[in-house]
Parts: sequence; C-alpha cells; structure tokens
Amino acid sequence: MKFPTFPTIIDDCLKFTVGDLKRYGYFVSNAYVSGVLSWNNGQSSVRVKVDNIKMVMSLDYVVDGTKSMQYDVKIVTRTANIGRGVVRYFICPETNSLCRKLYLHRGVFVSRKAMSGAMYQTQVDSKAMRFWRQLLNEPKERKYGKEYYRGKLTPYGKRLRRYEKYWQQHDRILSLLYQ
Repeated sequence: MKFPTFPTIIDDCLKFTVGDLKRYGYFVSNAYVSGVLSWNNGQSSVRVKVDNIKMVMSLDYVVDGTKSMQYDVKIVTRTANIGRGVVRYFICPETNSLCRKLYLHRGVFVSRKAMSGAMYQTQVDSKAMRFWRQLLNEPKERKYGKEYYRGKLTPYGKRLRRYEKYWQQHDRILSLLYQ
C-alpha cells in the first residue's frame, strides 16, 4: 500500500525571476536600486534592494505575519552563449548553485533544487486530469490530434470519447476543474 506524500507544489509557491527584476528596472549598471515586489494584489510583498556594484540583492519581508526575514542573495553574471551581453544568475542561499528563479519555501527564497520532494502540479495530476487540463487550455482546432481523419475515429478521438464517458460518470470531478 502506498502512502500519500503530500509534496510541495512548485506552482503554488511565490516566486520571482531574474527576468522580473530586469523587467522592473533593478539592473542599472553601477547603481543601487530598491523597490517592492508584491503578489496576490499586495497581500504578499518583499522589499528588494539591488546593489549593482557589489552584485548583491537584499531581501526584507515578513513570514506568517510574525517572523521578519532579512538576508542577501548574491548575483553573478556570465557571458551569453552567443558572445554578446551577459546573463545574470542568483546564487541560491541554501545550495550555492546558480539559478534564475527563487521560490518561497519554508520562509526562505531558494532554488528548486533546495526544495526536496517538491513537484509541479502536472506531476501530481492523474493522466486523465492532465489530458483535460490540456484540452481546456488549447484552442478547439488543433493541427494534430484530430478526432476524425477521412471519416474514421483516430486514436486521439478514441481517447477523447473514453475520457468523455469517464467525466460524464464523474461530474463532481469536472466541477473541480472550473474552480
């Protein structure tokens, strides 16, 4: 008998990327830039200070409304693979590895590698659930995966019919998709 593990879902964690900081103008050469990143309509926020001379980002935020967190994350640059410009990376505070995204996990912003046992939502979903999420997010006319070809039902169409019967029997599960 398998016991449930209840992994941390990476998609549900607060995150920010190097691209976010670049888009918001935090990387100005030889300057000190500060600001606030916020999520969930301002319910969660992090004060960010980027020192572009020392290449350090200071984070200041409150966890669970009680615990104040303040620490620095180093930023390093590497030359781009095409030879023009640079690519910036964070150095994860826990694993000391290069990363481009930091996720809030157990009160600290860390890379995905530091989150042991964490999974993406699609890894947790059943095969049928993944199929229906994909179907709901795709346009109706698909280049591949047609229901019929030359008047015959395709393997994709057969799978679609099988899942349609399954969902008709389980309307409760279908209502969970639209929440």
